[in-house]
Amino acid sequence: MSSNLNVFCSDSGKYGYQNQNGEVLIEPIYDQAENFSEGLAAVNLGYEMGDGGTDRLGNPIWKIINPGKWGFIDEKGDVIIPIIHGHPNNFSDGLALLPNRTFIDRTGKVVITLDKHYEGVGDFKGGFAKVWISGLFGYIDRSGKVVVPAVHTKAQLEQTPIEQLIAQANQQPIPFFAAEKWGYKNYLDEILIPATFSTACAFSDDMALVERDGKWFYINKDGSQATPCLSYDHTDNFAHGYARVRSGKLWGYINKVGQEVVPVKYELGILVALPVQRLIQINSQQETSGKINPETIPFKSGEKWGFLNERAEIIITPKFKSIFKFTEGMIRVELSGKYGFVDAMGQHVIPCIYHSASDFYEGISIIERDKIKGFIDKTGKETMLPKYGYISIFQDGIAKVSGTQDNLNAKYGYIDKTGTELVPPIYSGIELIELKLSPKELIARHSNQIK
Repeated sequence: MSSNLNVFCSDSGKYGYQNQNGEVLIEPIYDQAENFSEGLAAVNLGYEMGDGGTDRLGNPIWKIINPGKWGFIDEKGDVIIPIIHGHPNNFSDGLALLPNRTFIDRTGKVVITLDKHYEGVGDFKGGFAKVWISGLFGYIDRSGKVVVPAVHTKAQLEQTPIEQLIAQANQQPIPFFAAEKWGYKNYLDEILIPATFSTACAFSDDMALVERDGKWFYINKDGSQATPCLSYDHTDNFAHGYARVRSGKLWGYINKVGQEVVPVKYELGILVALPVQRLIQINSQQETSGKINPETIPFKSGEKWGFLNERAEIIITPKFKSIFKFTEGMIRVELSGKYGFVDAMGQHVIPCIYHSASDFYEGISIIERDKIKGFIDKTGKETMLPKYGYISIFQDGIAKVSGTQDNLNAKYGYIDKTGTELVPPIYSGIELIELKLSPKELIARHSNQIK
């Protein structure tokens, strides 16, 4: 259902809604706002942005200081769902997803809470929502019931009609409850495995976790016990022959006969960062075959990032607030609001001392200290001390510079990688356009003038 109201931002930076003729129908009082969907729009109070430095092109980056709270209003501007939530998705099929992986209806009532072992969930479309865990996908219906277990790849889910996936899932044993016990039946309601379990989980990868007399183990589709009784604090569903298991705060993997093929000694972030086959290689007595990537591997523990080597050993303890992609063998990291670099071997070679830093490009990173920019090489040497308000990334050894960050009054010139001014910053942006000269042509002109 579409709406005739559109979000607009006022001169004061607040958001409201206007119709297609530009008439304001909901006053701009919100700090963030989304477009209407199914007659309701998500609005925010308290959202605040702050200075986060610049990117590698010298453009300003803004970071969130206060995320504020969200709720929903109707087309009259009345608050229908209180503004007390984290950032929600728009309504779809009459339900909206909240950040805590719960769905609310149009009254704000929580109608579905996603099972904790799932890592994520999508919006409802056509009565179903996608769920996933360990890179495998399935579907739930509007009651929260799993109608397709999360055992399919993303490609399989996208290429197979959901009706076919549900039909396939119906061939799997389905848990049922009778006389205070759980068992399994098929989609025709025929009992396959008698109700003798105190707990019975859904089948995944032809295995199901069950509990009887306080003992937990996996069973096969014929009801036979597949693994010895388990003493772990938590076990995941099987996928591709392996299941994650946890004791205390540490994780590992077991195979389908209950053997611990990856010892329970790793943080969850390490298991997420490395494929199970690689962890099995690391922990086997056999020599690994094939070329191993020598680069460090980022992993997350809690809210902090650290780095592993190719043997899953922690080489930099998680301490960074954020990390970025590897560029030219270096990865930019943030610590306490300042930026530095780690190299491909995990050496913290450039301390986090800069208010902003670009990724490396042509061996140079543009850094900022006290709102003045310079640049460094990969050893961390300041090959040009901060002196400009703006420096672009280097292209063919040349960068555009300005003495100010004020785009309206900025005057531009060009420098090389030694910091030498090839063209002094005397041209406005419009003048550079009107000259119709490439940077190299302008540099050649100034070189001839000097001669």
